[in-house]
Amino acid sequence: MIIPTIIVFTVLCAVFYVFIAPYKLSKRKIKVQPNIFESFVENDEGYVWSRSSERKKSYKNKIKKQAIKRNL
Repeated sequence: MIIPTIIVFTVLCAVFYVFIAPYKLSKRKIKVQPNIFESFVENDEGYVWSRSSERKKSYKNKIKKQAIKRNL
């Protein structure tokens, strides 16, 4: 008696996960979240230990701008 119940339950679960769940998920519109890492990389100015002279200059300019803002 318990084995047929288990088999029916297993078949119902399989049908749900193979057919019904993908159908429901395909109908739902999923909002794409902004990638935090990409925004960090785009706004990155460089660091003191940067190897590229361009990034070092960018970092120094940013520090100068912050110093000027704080003195005002």
